[in-house]
Amino acid sequence: MALIIENSTKCPLCGEFLNNEEEFTGFPHFIANMKDVLAIFTDSGIHIECLNNHSLKNEALFYRDKFRATIPSPNSKCCIDNKLILKSVDIFSIPMLTSDVNEVLFRFNFLTFNKHNLSKWKDKLLFIKTAKQFIKDEKWLSLSDFNVLEYFIKQFELS
Repeated sequence: MALIIENSTKCPLCGEFLNNEEEFTGFPHFIANMKDVLAIFTDSGIHIECLNNHSLKNEALFYRDKFRATIPSPNSKCCIDNKLILKSVDIFSIPMLTSDVNEVLFRFNFLTFNKHNLSKWKDKLLFIKTAKQFIKDEKWLSLSDFNVLEYFIKQFELS
């Protein structure tokens, strides 16, 4: 969830400071791609009124809720064998990579794996190819110098 400091944190939609004079809500870092249209919402505090007036409100709320539902937990199941992942250190999760339903990469959003099953994933090669092309086409920007999509690619290549 976003760290919100009243009178210091700005709403990314209007640029005004968040404070107790207007209701606001927080969004976690729910999308890994800073070039995505929903990136403006990620890891931020937003005035409720600004959110309600934004054309992407429904999508942002939908994916925020989906992100929360897929956070690794003691009930996480591997998408390959549908078995409970017993050790938290064995959980390997792919977050939301793109909100564009027309991108092949979209089908790989919010996946949870047992890291011991990565080599068994039937879509592994398609994911690697698609993710590399997404980067090559300059559709990807990480939040920091650490490129999380390249990290995911490397994990599957090594499995």
